Amino acid sequence: MEGVREYKAGVAPHLIMTGGAAHNQFVEANVMRDLAVAQGVPAEVVLVEGQAQNTIQNIYYSEKIMAAQHWTSAEVISSASHLPRAALILKHYSFQ
Repeated sequence: MEGVREYKAGVAPHLIMTGGAAHNQFVEANVMRDLAVAQGVPAEVVLVEGQAQNTIQNIYYSEKIMAAQHWTSAEVISSASHLPRAALILKHYSFQ
């Protein structure tokens, strides 16, 4: 929902939803995309990465999408308890 709010506020013109079926049979990225679209985000601005099984892969595959789109910055949205781990991993990447 935070990504939806950022899109609607004009902060995020696109959303990357990342995550495979890591914890059950549902591809997390697809579930998040469907929720965003149901909340009024146009499907064409939501990019889906459904392979990642962990945080390192979430960032790795998202960076590949960003590079293909020539995007150089991102806002990472996750749970408060998960962001410190993501921040440590992101230190190894060059995008803002």
